[in-house]
Amino acid sequence: METILPFIIAAIVFGFQIYANFKKEQEKARKRNPSQPQQPRGEVVIEYEEAEPHQKKPLRKIRDKEVLVERKQPEVHQRYERYTGVLNEAKEVRRTKETRPAYGHHSGRLDPYVIDESNLNTYADFDLRDAVIKAAILDRPYKD
Repeated sequence: METILPFIIAAIVFGFQIYANFKKEQEKARKRNPSQPQQPRGEVVIEYEEAEPHQKKPLRKIRDKEVLVERKQPEVHQRYERYTGVLNEAKEVRRTKETRPAYGHHSGRLDPYVIDESNLNTYADFDLRDAVIKAAILDRPYKD
């Protein structure tokens, strides 16, 4: 019991310090953000105000004599067309038609892969025992 008592006292002191730091941080937070009023911890009462009924504004009446004006878009002058980056469609179409046959042989299917059987058995004659013996000869633990 005497050995447990210091641990219990230390745990109580530690818990009290945590609680004090928590309260201190809460006070700092209240000082940082004064725009939010503190609400009392008691009973919360919410009051609603009666809203005024929405009144519709009368629409503007169009007079018979009033004429609607159509807006015209400004004309584009053709003399500046070469500076705007407009491509000559005939040249572009010709260039596309010339490049298409280069990719025409692809039909979306792959050719079957042919396996060269002459290279399959290149390591079939490998002898592990012989390789270990030769490695031991080359990498001697003692060197002259």
